[in-house]
Amino acid sequence: EYGVTSKLYVSLDGGWTWQTVTIPETARFGTVDPQIAFGADGTAYFMRQGRGQQAFCSSDGGLTWEKAEISPV
Repeated sequence: EYGVTSKLYVSLDGGWTWQTVTIPETARFGTVDPQIAFGADGTAYFMRQGRGQQAFCSSDGGLTWEKAEISPV
């Protein structure tokens, strides 16, 4: 395997330790331009460019992620 991919990390102890979090549908040939945002309700959103745009959301502080739909603005 080769290429560049995005990785997410989460800390449950204020940043003393970190763990890698699995993202669904890891891009096989790389991803670029990762973006993170948080909604008013605390939901985390992660978007990346791969073969098209991919978006994911987490409602448990970043421990688990699921694919999110992208709506045109």
